[in-house]
Amino acid sequence: MQARVLDKEKAAKTCLANKCKDKIYGQGKKGKCGTEISSKGWIITPTHDVDPVDALVLSGLPPRPGAPGYSQSMSTLSYKVFRNSSTSLANTRLNSAASAVKAVEATKRSRSWARQKAYDEVFLKALDKLPIRDRNRVPKAFAAAQEAQPINPESHKSNLDHEKNSEGYPGIQGALGDYNFKVDSPWGLALYRTAYNDEAAWRRIVTQIKCTVEIRAQGWVNMLKRHQLVIMDDQSQFDGATIDEVRDHFRWWSLKELKRNWRHPPVPEDVLARFGCGCDVDEWDFVHGVEPARYNYCLVVDDMCLECVEWMRDRAVVKLVDRTWKFREYGPDDLLIPGKNGENCCWDGGVTDYPHEEVGWMYMEVNDYITMQEDLEDATFGWEQIYWRPPLIRGHG
Repeated sequence: MQARVLDKEKAAKTCLANKCKDKIYGQGKKGKCGTEISSKGWIITPTHDVDPVDALVLSGLPPRPGAPGYSQSMSTLSYKVFRNSSTSLANTRLNSAASAVKAVEATKRSRSWARQKAYDEVFLKALDKLPIRDRNRVPKAFAAAQEAQPINPESHKSNLDHEKNSEGYPGIQGALGDYNFKVDSPWGLALYRTAYNDEAAWRRIVTQIKCTVEIRAQGWVNMLKRHQLVIMDDQSQFDGATIDEVRDHFRWWSLKELKRNWRHPPVPEDVLARFGCGCDVDEWDFVHGVEPARYNYCLVVDDMCLECVEWMRDRAVVKLVDRTWKFREYGPDDLLIPGKNGENCCWDGGVTDYPHEEVGWMYMEVNDYITMQEDLEDATFGWEQIYWRPPLIRGHG
């Protein structure tokens, strides 16, 4: 095969596309794919499939007798014109080839993640069927998933490595690394149970939350290790509790939890200076509202949530409650029926027909447990940006 001359950078990209992992930069060296460096420093590629005219044009060399694009009557000036007019075509061809390679890789990645998602869904269902006290329930669930949705171990590892090398959950990880907190301070939300008529449905919700964390955070050891779901299921205290009653208890518990995990008691002047606030406020109350989601939001499972487990299967829902919410007064013109919801109103909670009325809580899919907290930790998001008025359900699936 006739040797072809390429620019170093273009040849390096060609080598990468042809899976040549040899480092061939340097004169006199040769890779397994047949690529070598000529004495003049140009890359000679006898094995790579590159258009000869493209190779000549990109090299910047004058045409030689017998070379592609050479003619007896071609002067130096006419060659320059030929080169300038052909460079665009050459670059277009190479860019198209690179785009094709990227498209193939993206398709492979998409298919790989589709198989991984199907594998994870089977794993969750298998895990839910096994008794919680079974110490081997996780290995058994993985075995069941592998049997139903076989996945190449290397592909599975590649997916995990891709997650590890991606940005992951910078909001949660940033909260864990906050210098104001102890090095072992946890993340995760408090889960309140206010209905006790379906034990199996309750266990399923708790299991799904824990499994969601185990699967989606397995690429980040520190994050997985420091997760702590706080279960509030004292029937004598929470049976039949309303959202407002849960919020009152959570306000007390979250402040206590914040003080327990804070590295040093905040100094009022330092805290106020940090946030540019000159008002006279209680130091703990001020810190409370600007710290991680763990101290500002909680989850509630009531009769409606337990009932949804049966017909929503692996997409169970819980209620996400905002600790800082306060009732807003509306004028007579805003109310459906002054003082209460209208009988024909489609909304769950609130006093108006306004789609974005803040009622202090919203429905959330259990599978959205980590993503929701990540959004709440993100300074560009916050409750106002992610809020969906019930009965709409927030979820990423």
